[in-house]
Amino acid sequence: TNALELGIDIGALDACLMTGYAGSVASTWQQAGRAGRRHNLSLVILIASSAPLDQYIIGHPEYFFEQPPESGTVDPNNLIVLTSHIKCAAFELPFVEGEAFGLDATSTGEILDYLAEHRVLRKAGGKWHWSAESYPAGEISLRTAAPGNVVILDTTDNGRVIGEIDYFAAPVEVYQNAIYLHQSAQYTIESLDLEDRKAYARPVEVDYYTDAEMKVDLRVIDTFEEQTVGGAQKCNGELSVTWLPTIYKKIKFGTHENVGWGEIHLPEQTMHTTGYWIAFPEHTAEHFKLSQEHLGEALNGLANTLRQVAPVQVLCDPMDIRAQAMLRAPHTQLPTIYLYESYPGGVGFSEKLYHHHHRLIDAAISLLAQCGCKEGCPSCVGPVLEVGPNGKKGALDLARFAR
Repeated sequence: TNALELGIDIGALDACLMTGYAGSVASTWQQAGRAGRRHNLSLVILIASSAPLDQYIIGHPEYFFEQPPESGTVDPNNLIVLTSHIKCAAFELPFVEGEAFGLDATSTGEILDYLAEHRVLRKAGGKWHWSAESYPAGEISLRTAAPGNVVILDTTDNGRVIGEIDYFAAPVEVYQNAIYLHQSAQYTIESLDLEDRKAYARPVEVDYYTDAEMKVDLRVIDTFEEQTVGGAQKCNGELSVTWLPTIYKKIKFGTHENVGWGEIHLPEQTMHTTGYWIAFPEHTAEHFKLSQEHLGEALNGLANTLRQVAPVQVLCDPMDIRAQAMLRAPHTQLPTIYLYESYPGGVGFSEKLYHHHHRLIDAAISLLAQCGCKEGCPSCVGPVLEVGPNGKKGALDLARFAR
């Protein structure tokens, strides 16, 4: 494991071999520090994968060695997180009129009234008292802002719980026929019950893993900030994201070739979150002498690249940020690339990306320009069969245009 939590005396280790970039400067140094705990010199070797983030780090060693570890991003006023904290505080001590918690007193009072309407709290004598039977802290996850998880049960072992997963991630991770990995063992999901928040699995042995494709619809609820940069417009705001898993691919271990597919039958999921987006002018296609099809390929290629290099700018996992490209976005009616957070309410990544726009674009340009492929590959814009033969060149043109 990353922390070598296997009862090994790591004090005597002199070498550390890392297969793949850990995802952040902080995590990489943490893993490298497992060697050389005593007085001897130590050796640390990082073997990069073909992932775009790994290739960017290998091509830019100065990024890793010449800066301190990333600063964490925290949004204590995330409505879901704040409400959970207020519930825990009310359990310990009643709130009184005019008292503030995190936000101003007015906003705190609105949250308290909301909880009282849903019989979580009871207001009496100018105070809000805890009235629910449950212990609030026991319902709060330390891993996600989403309320509640989906438990994964082994149907061949009397329904033994083998894992839990975020409620919003469940439709794209544990759908029917998905392959779920737990402690190096493979399971196939027999069914997913979102209402009861349970996924039923059984052990299997296969030579592939599964990857879900989603249909995503974005709607801008509010724009917090906007500014013209280069020939484009950068924005930051609140989004409503509706996604529907449609199909899954079976991808073979080792070669990563597609060996099959299947349909996913699940209802749509909607989440309010925050996002950062770049809107290009209406005549972008004519400016670069691209057809609408080729402009779509360029937008998809740049969206893939931006999503992969975004963790370089903010301390996050690549799965914390998702990307969506639109030829004509409903809100702007313009070619637009969205990067949005996969957490309800957002946790501050989007605002940070907005203010680090130039650094993000520079990272994307550098990755695209230095990648040795001609038309695109998994180490930059993605496979050429997905983004088209013009995807890489078009993505590079768009990135420079938004600089």
